[in-house]
Amino acid sequence: YRTALRTRRSFRDAGPLRWLRTDAEHALSFARALPDGGGSVLCVVNLGAADVALPPHRELLLASGPLTARGA
Repeated sequence: YRTALRTRRSFRDAGPLRWLRTDAEHALSFARALPDGGGSVLCVVNLGAADVALPPHRELLLASGPLTARGA
């Protein structure tokens, strides 16, 4: 949790939160635009037991466990 809170604080200047649709009903996803126009920060939270595939991304900042071979 400390790492998650520290990571969140590093993006305090990001734009407003924008909710995104997910294919999994047990997952939440939102994005915030970076202030320099260099993209956005995406947060995907899996609240269920089944794997959730991640959308295309450049870098994974934090995960609660290892990703599967499919990147879920």
